[in-house]
Amino acid sequence: MADDAQKTEEPTPKRLREARSEGQVPLSREVNHFLLLTVATIVIAAISIPTARGITQRIKSIMEKAGQFAISEKEIGELLEQLVRELGVVLLLPALAIFVIAIAASVLQVGPLFSPKRLQPKLNKISPLSGFKRLFSLESIVEFTKGVIKLVLVGAVGGIFLIAQLPNIEDYMMTSVSILLPQTRSLLLGMMVSILAVLLVIAITDVFFQRARHRKRLRMTRQEVLDEFKQIEGDPQIKARIRRIRSERARMRISQVVPSADVVITNPTHYAVALSYDDEQMEAPKVLAKGVDYLAEEIMRLARETNVPLVANPPLARTIYAACEVGEEVLPEHYQAVAEVISYVWRLKGRSAEGAQAA
Repeated sequence: MADDAQKTEEPTPKRLREARSEGQVPLSREVNHFLLLTVATIVIAAISIPTARGITQRIKSIMEKAGQFAISEKEIGELLEQLVRELGVVLLLPALAIFVIAIAASVLQVGPLFSPKRLQPKLNKISPLSGFKRLFSLESIVEFTKGVIKLVLVGAVGGIFLIAQLPNIEDYMMTSVSILLPQTRSLLLGMMVSILAVLLVIAITDVFFQRARHRKRLRMTRQEVLDEFKQIEGDPQIKARIRRIRSERARMRISQVVPSADVVITNPTHYAVALSYDDEQMEAPKVLAKGVDYLAEEIMRLARETNVPLVANPPLARTIYAACEVGEEVLPEHYQAVAEVISYVWRLKGRSAEGAQAA
């Protein structure tokens, strides 16, 4: 395993994708905490007064009929069951909202993600030694320090808010229940909003911190980057060797066929096409060899050495190179231009041009 000091390269896209497939994503718990408390605040603001009034009314009705209830285990059980059922109905929607937001908080940060690998049992997770190392690791110390700082900040904000409200709180003891409920609700919401402001700053800071730590954790050594490049693109040495072998084979093939060509049509420097035509055996001229740049120079060199005529015709050379493969006959649309070239060459050699014109 490479030392962390050697991991100086940023993670590649492939490394990031592999980490995501294994469930390693920069997830901030502080964002979850902030969103959950935000939903709780909204729920309190929306249903606290109606719920409190409903519960108060229910208790009031029970107290007014206290003398009519039979003091038995069955009656008391039925009464408690009814109270729990009514309270459950009231709290069902808030509970669902909190459950949904707990899932949505993770989706908002890292997108939809399901990693079966995270569910696979690992022996190091139940190992006492591994657990002890994780308990006193740098990451655990950082998380503990963050938790302490968060607790201090939230406690300080909540304490400052309550101290500022102490004069009003003292008056609550002399206030009727109908007025006390809205006042208590306002006090609670004010304190939660103050705490939410602090948690928002903490959450934003933690998002950047988690992402930076995630990328640092996935950093790679230079050798790992090179190995990954070889896996994706192929070993450069092997690819170079394959190109060299192909080039050597192409040169061998060219050296065998170019001397038998009737003409080499050139660009004149970048393209070269060697053609052969036998009016008694072929219906049309055939491409014996073709090449670009280095191979074109090789074809022209062999043509000069073996006295094969070179004819410069850039448009025709490029057209045949693109349209015909080695061993194929030229296309009908090229017959006229090729026939003119071969006729010219045959005239230079003193041969009859009738066969070329017939093509």
